[in-house]
Amino acid sequence: MIYKTFIFYCSPAGTTRHVAAVIEQKLAGFGRQVVVCELCNECGICVDLCPVATLTLKPYPVYADNCILCFNCMRGCPENAISSDLSAIHKRVLERAENYQEEPLSEVFTG
Repeated sequence: MIYKTFIFYCSPAGTTRHVAAVIEQKLAGFGRQVVVCELCNECGICVDLCPVATLTLKPYPVYADNCILCFNCMRGCPENAISSDLSAIHKRVLERAENYQEEPLSEVFTG
């Protein structure tokens, strides 16, 4: 279950299942990490960067169920061996940006 550790500590009693279901529904279309084993040099940097210790090397990165989709592993991989299709996230950011009149526009919303 995504975010189960966060939900356990931050939710009032009785709401954990509801909050978890809402979060999983909202993240259903978002990309998951894919490891290209041919590029991975098993350095372990991704494991060190993971804030919830969801990664283990066996011998390549393997994700547990408590991944919070922070993508630190992807950004920090020196070999670019971890990738994810973030097009759904990008689309949602652009859709939400249409509702706000930010001046000047952030670069993420342009182009």
